[in-house]
Amino acid sequence: MHSGTDNFDISSTVTRLKRLSLMLPEHQLSFSGPISFTRLMDLSIERIEIMSHSHEEEELLVASRLLESTKNYCRWEGEHSLVMQRVAQQRRTQLQCHELLSVTFELIHRKSLFAHLRRHQVHGKRREQLIRHFFERHGYTRGVIVEHGIFLRSSASLACSSYLGTDLLLDAVFQEPLQDYEQLYASYFDAYCEAALAPQEGDWLQVAQSLAYSLKCDLAVLRRTIFGLANRMSVHDSRNSQSGKWLALPDIN
Repeated sequence: MHSGTDNFDISSTVTRLKRLSLMLPEHQLSFSGPISFTRLMDLSIERIEIMSHSHEEEELLVASRLLESTKNYCRWEGEHSLVMQRVAQQRRTQLQCHELLSVTFELIHRKSLFAHLRRHQVHGKRREQLIRHFFERHGYTRGVIVEHGIFLRSSASLACSSYLGTDLLLDAVFQEPLQDYEQLYASYFDAYCEAALAPQEGDWLQVAQSLAYSLKCDLAVLRRTIFGLANRMSVHDSRNSQSGKWLALPDIN
């Protein structure tokens, strides 16, 4: 069973992240007021351009695939503009930060299937079973094409969201804490796939489902911790904001 959780302990991870939050001073942003939709999009497009010249293979591949096709790029831009509108519609900088954090979680989830296929070099019958499991209404070939497009656009938007959170909102929660979350979510998704394809008879299905459920619970704990870090490191006093709004966590699919 693929898990990748041998070096990941949720208790020690949460403790480490909380300790990190105490070491970081509450930052003051270099601008006032919420960030406009135009600025969010301009910086996102700028980020894609920078990625197209990156020395990191994954960033270069994602940006190149987008920019080589007008159709792919326009579709990404349209989808990305919808999530940036969600951020821009928030009337406080703190709430924009939390909306961007919610968006980032969703993007990590959205790209997980194709990332799983690549990470474990899944081919043949198992690959076909997974694609059919997630794309019941599509044939195998169509499902692969659709999922690759989702992975490509989500990866691009995830890079932009992380960049906006770190460089524009100056929030450290978009660095190490989100890397921990992405690692744990990958382990959860691996376990989910094992459970989805496990034989319906015998103990293997129960073992796989138990592991997936345990990791799902760990993800909920880690997600609450990350939102808590964002609360502490935000520029405004949370008592003056819409209490609890950002705690509406995205579902784990």
